[in-house]
Amino acid sequence: MIELNIVGWSALMAPSALIGGLVALALGRPVAVGALGVVGAVLVVAVAWDRWRWWNSLVSVSSDLDLDELRRVVGRLRVEGVDVTLDAADSGLVVAPGSDRNEDVDRCRLTTHQRWVNRVIAALDDASAARPPD
Repeated sequence: MIELNIVGWSALMAPSALIGGLVALALGRPVAVGALGVVGAVLVVAVAWDRWRWWNSLVSVSSDLDLDELRRVVGRLRVEGVDVTLDAADSGLVVAPGSDRNEDVDRCRLTTHQRWVNRVIAALDDASAARPPD
């Protein structure tokens, strides 16, 4: 998810290299080793943080299932421990978690975290396949 240009990467790496070089110089070690070591550590932290942010980012999946079918899918996914909400495609939340209200909406979507998206898509596919043909 990180999108940095040359200025952004320079702003991330230059201070790291400077700090690493100064620490290495103060400890009597080669400046280049200190600079590269700190830059490498900063890169590892930046990539790990970026992966964590991506893993926890929200994703919405649309479906042509009707509202009752979507509620069954949501219920099944929640039993499996998947964090998912049912939303209107154009406006905010349609069904609050645990609600029994039957709102009439044209298009709904399921919103979940990136880490669950494959399970949500598989559950929607299973529900679509179980539907009788029109």
